Amino acid sequence: MLKALWHGIYMPKEKRARFSELWRAIMDIDPDGKPQTNKDIFSEFSSAGLTDITKDPDFNEIYDEDVNEDPTYDPNSPEETAVFMKYAENIMLKLTFSTTQIQQYENVFIFETGYWLTNAIKYNQDYLDICTYQRLQQRLYLQKKIIQKHFEKKKDIRRGIGYLKLICFLIPFLLSLKKKMKVPYLSSLLQPFSDDKVKTERELPPFIYGRDFKCQNFHYKENQYFHVHGGIEFDISTPSIENALEDFQV
Repeated sequence: MLKALWHGIYMPKEKRARFSELWRAIMDIDPDGKPQTNKDIFSEFSSAGLTDITKDPDFNEIYDEDVNEDPTYDPNSPEETAVFMKYAENIMLKLTFSTTQIQQYENVFIFETGYWLTNAIKYNQDYLDICTYQRLQQRLYLQKKIIQKHFEKKKDIRRGIGYLKLICFLIPFLLSLKKKMKVPYLSSLLQPFSDDKVKTERELPPFIYGRDFKCQNFHYKENQYFHVHGGIEFDISTPSIENALEDFQV
């Protein structure tokens, strides 16, 4: 959902997986990745389940908000948009999770995990000067501000974040057990995923924008394919373990 909110588009995971088996044939994709079909390209994507995320009542007006507090800066000016789109394919947003507190009482652990919305720009200083970098960060700051405000509106998103917080704790915990030669039988904790359920973004069909889509974070040409960028990162460093609270011990 992070990538969906950043790009303003959404296609249910199951529908996108089904569409991945058909879209090259439907679009008559040539070896260069260009569609040769005479069909209405957006109509085909829309029929497959692609929607403007603002059609969801929970996210209906999120891009109408003005969170820019700098009157001298217009993030959607042609100049700023052109600069951003020049580097857009090498920018990603990430959810970064970190365990902030751990308490222990015998074999019981209590932990607190926080998360932050961060970004990465995959260019070195030879290709990206500091002035341009700061301009990109200024635009990204506003985009992240909108996402952070609305990200946890849905129950399934909040549940997913809860799972990710647990995973953030379990990664260093299981690594610690491994160092002590106490390796749990992991297949009993998590069933293996089949190949058809584990795919990278590039293995799935791309997206395109409709003419009336509200999100202005990205500006692609009509019927231009693009992939969405985002990820999850876990900080596996942990704070010192504290003794559990006395009232918990009782």
